[in-house]
Amino acid sequence: MSYLLHPHVNDSNSRNNPKLLRIVLDTEFTRLDFGYSAISIYIKGGWFNIYPQTHLRVHGIAEPFPLTHADGVTFAPDRFHFESNKDWAYFSLYFEPIPFKSCVIDVIEEEKPTKNNFNYYGVEVLMEEMMEVEV
Repeated sequence: MSYLLHPHVNDSNSRNNPKLLRIVLDTEFTRLDFGYSAISIYIKGGWFNIYPQTHLRVHGIAEPFPLTHADGVTFAPDRFHFESNKDWAYFSLYFEPIPFKSCVIDVIEEEKPTKNNFNYYGVEVLMEEMMEVEV
């Protein structure tokens, strides 16, 4: 059985595009689903990718939870190119499974991030807000 959560991102240093839409906890993986809106300053909306070293940090646990695979996004240095500046992309990142307990996580693409990295801090994973789902 898997559990679904619509997360709360509490840190003002976190990104709002792409938007973290949901978290799925499973005994075999942790999945984070994102929606990314093309950037209007580019005629074709620009491009994006994800660093293969992206990982989760669970507050209170020293070891990171590494990214195992991704759907709907390419790994750097390759790029996913939008088709227009009105386009959206949806993608999922899969990590080693985090514990089935309430916790706070950080999503880290780069330890020393620039404004272009996808880092999210202080994401609350609250078991009392989880729904059981079939994945």
